[in-house]
Amino acid sequence: MSPPSAVRVVSRRVVKPPPRPRGRIPLTSWDASFLSMNYIQKGLLFARPPLATADLLDHLHGSLADALGSYYPLADRLATEKHRDDERGDVAGCSLFIDCGGQGAEILHAVSDGVAVADVVPPGDVPRVVQSFFPLDGAVSYDGHELPLFALQVTELADGVFLGFACNHALADGTAFWNFLNAWAEIARQARAAGRPRRDDVAPALAGTLVTRRRRSGAGRAPVRRPVGAR
Repeated sequence: MSPPSAVRVVSRRVVKPPPRPRGRIPLTSWDASFLSMNYIQKGLLFARPPLATADLLDHLHGSLADALGSYYPLADRLATEKHRDDERGDVAGCSLFIDCGGQGAEILHAVSDGVAVADVVPPGDVPRVVQSFFPLDGAVSYDGHELPLFALQVTELADGVFLGFACNHALADGTAFWNFLNAWAEIARQARAAGRPRRDDVAPALAGTLVTRRRRSGAGRAPVRRPVGAR
């Protein structure tokens, strides 16, 4: 096959959850240990769906907004609070938390001209072009102070579509991430079958595992104050 053309991002959407009071979720020392790690990446490959790309993007946008009603930390950002010495007023340490302000997750629409489904799953190694199907590629979890904590890139192929997901590793591990994707998929299926579902009908108990599932015994209590200059 001839070398594929570059992947072109043609649009971006910010997806926000329903309004809720602003809050914060403190990170433990265990959570903070993932700040230097790359975002988790998961991908799903499909044949061309039986609906227009614009309709697919609208459907993903609406169902993601519904899912974020329960999984709201995915639409937030990381933040750092400085703690000062009581006597001198110097910065003595800092703590990190999830700023639950509903800043938004992101959906990107991209096109990869000349790449077919068969090119993505050939015998042998995965082609290098597949890496460009993921959003936030190369970002580390600390970048979640500015970047979305969750993003989806919908890449159109010649005869299919690739959904590339990225999730901040300080927010969730792989199991919690798949729990979210499964709950989102169920919301999307219900929306297609019978109109917009109630969010609390779909795996509500899983939402709490997004941050808490890694907090094992001995993982540290939140908030954790780290001394200035600590790595």
